[in-house]
Amino acid sequence: NELNKNTEDSAVSALSAVMKLNQTDLLKLRSLLLELAYASTENGASPHLISRWQFLNSMRQVGKLHSALDEEILDRLFTMFDLTGDDRIDPLPLLIGISPLALIGDDKEKLIFAMEVCDVNGTGLLRVMEVFKIFQSINNTVSYLGDPVLSMSEVEQLTSDVFGDDPIIHYYERIDDLANHPLYQKFVCGMGSCRFRL
Repeated sequence: NELNKNTEDSAVSALSAVMKLNQTDLLKLRSLLLELAYASTENGASPHLISRWQFLNSMRQVGKLHSALDEEILDRLFTMFDLTGDDRIDPLPLLIGISPLALIGDDKEKLIFAMEVCDVNGTGLLRVMEVFKIFQSINNTVSYLGDPVLSMSEVEQLTSDVFGDDPIIHYYERIDDLANHPLYQKFVCGMGSCRFRL
């Protein structure tokens, strides 16, 4: 699995080669984790959050912790998304962030899949903030692994350029606008100037 077409020696490419996760598994994992997140809200816990144990246990349920290396990688990525340090995260940004690792395909296919992961109801529609969240999540994951990424202002600019005044887009219809945007091309070619910033 490659994310950056011109950076085959990138950390993301190396990690993709060892990850066992695929599209079907990631979508199963999304269902399990969102169910847990919504259940925790009903039980009085922080809204839509899951624990590290719930995340790793759910990975085991879909059969994707085949090695200590897989578990270590996913555990560290969980830590990256745990901005408060309380061992609880919103699972969707993490799942979006690792979505490029679950697909063998070109950059446009990876982008479509990230949008499908975010589109939990399968409507084909995304709001501006959801698209920003997709780019931010992937950007953060790639940056955490040490590869160059876009600045947050560039992510905002990319989102703004593609959406214009539209509050919601049909992402399948706008995928070419996103995939061909100069800032997205800068990202996938590994030409970003920023590194891990969380």
